[in-house]
Amino acid sequence: MNTRISRMMRILFPVISAIITFGCTSDNGEPYENEIPSKENIYYRAIELSDNSVEVNQGVADFSYRLFKSVNSLNSGDFLISPFSISTSLSMLANGATEEKQTEILKMLGVVSLEHANNYYRQLVQDLPSHTNSVVLKLANSVWIPQSCSLGSGFSKTIGTVYEAECSTLTSDSKENAGLVNSWVNEKTNSLIPHIVDYIDGFALVNTIYMKGQWSEPFDRSLTHQTVFHNGDGSETGISMMSRTGFRYGMYDGVEAATLDIGRGYQAIFLTSNRMEVNDLVDWLDRGRLAEIDDESHSFYSGGVLSIPKFSLDYHDDVAGILDILNGKSLLAGQGIFDNIAKGLFLNQVIHGCSYSMDEDGMEAASATVVDGYLVNSNDNVDLIFDRPFIFIIRSISGQIMFMGKKTHG
Repeated sequence: MNTRISRMMRILFPVISAIITFGCTSDNGEPYENEIPSKENIYYRAIELSDNSVEVNQGVADFSYRLFKSVNSLNSGDFLISPFSISTSLSMLANGATEEKQTEILKMLGVVSLEHANNYYRQLVQDLPSHTNSVVLKLANSVWIPQSCSLGSGFSKTIGTVYEAECSTLTSDSKENAGLVNSWVNEKTNSLIPHIVDYIDGFALVNTIYMKGQWSEPFDRSLTHQTVFHNGDGSETGISMMSRTGFRYGMYDGVEAATLDIGRGYQAIFLTSNRMEVNDLVDWLDRGRLAEIDDESHSFYSGGVLSIPKFSLDYHDDVAGILDILNGKSLLAGQGIFDNIAKGLFLNQVIHGCSYSMDEDGMEAASATVVDGYLVNSNDNVDLIFDRPFIFIIRSISGQIMFMGKKTHG
């Protein structure tokens, strides 16, 4: 086989591949900025998962592909998600849910039991920070709650010991709370995600990931040139195209792939096809098919030229509705279902943000997931003042909507 992928990948997206994207901090809690060692000082140790953790790993991977397809169905253009950030947040939530809701969350994640999920993350928290020094990785988890409230003891213990989550205090001002959470996320993502939420009423569960790595074989900057990218809608856009000679090549079912090593222990996989459009390619992709491509790419190293755009990509959205679709019903709605986290807790949104960039030297990425909510004391009266814009509906009790309106001025 002497295939040359020097043409631009009209259908292109990267898959950062490892056991799972997790993180670590330096001894003083700061990111390992500019501490990627020279090649001769790199070490790597494979992570050995237990049989139960292997099953969890496979379930979470399958969830990742389903999530990717669901987000794609609602996005006609570029987008970027971190399935691991979202699944970590959901796993933490499961520890504070009622038995019925916990079963829903675990089923969606493809996990048999909460014990297996927690053991899986416990092992990764212990092993991933030290399994290689060739990639900068940083994971952080936190829970935010008003000082006047308290977390359930079982939930607090688990997220502290298994997920190493911090517990921080909120104020009574929702915008001030957003500033606190945004500042924390900005710090943990090395300023790649400076803003994630506009308000936090009374509760937030947050996960962040920061990753930075160099290509094991960097691109030659002198070969980077300006050319055009053939967009999915038929138009063209000017881009900077990177090129290098030699790469791992794989093909399966008409889909071609280039695999690039990021340090040791991580990979970027770029997939394209002349036979199908990008949305069809997303629908085609799953764990088994990527494994087939892996088998091909591990057995063939092409001496041809690989050309890939230098690009950056950002994403920000509330993915709660997508999770509802994957769950088959509302994931967050309901009274008392998260009381094991905090009494009177109601959850609102699952805000997810990502940032990714790559150039001739390597890649840098970050993600943040914020599950926000509010706390209601059933013993208190709730005051509600409509002194700001509102909508209203006039309907019959049998469901017919007679009138709908919006009031924006006094």
